[in-house]
Amino acid sequence: MEQRNNIPTSERSAALYRQALNIMPGGCSRNTVLRQPHPLYADHGQGCYVTDIEGVQRIDFANNMAALIHGHAQPQIVAAVTAQLQKGTAFTLLPKQKFSMPNIYAAVIQASNRSAL
Repeated sequence: MEQRNNIPTSERSAALYRQALNIMPGGCSRNTVLRQPHPLYADHGQGCYVTDIEGVQRIDFANNMAALIHGHAQPQIVAAVTAQLQKGTAFTLLPKQKFSMPNIYAAVIQASNRSAL
């Protein structure tokens, strides 16, 4: 059975892929995005949509293989990340946020111990 690929080609993506072939083996570091005749390159995303460098907007069903369940450029996440970037990102001192996630994990684990499946 012949497999057909309905991904349109684009000159800008083709040109970037040719450049990438000179820099890294196979021209792509993620085999999940490598398509024939070349991968498409994203320009930006918003919510569940991603727009390629040709300006074609698509629904992003993959959401970075489910790592982006909140969608692209979710305003509250952008605001939180921006606020932290303005405070700094790498210190030789422990940041107070270091204890936020362990407390959340502990609460979730405690709650799961109290629940019946």
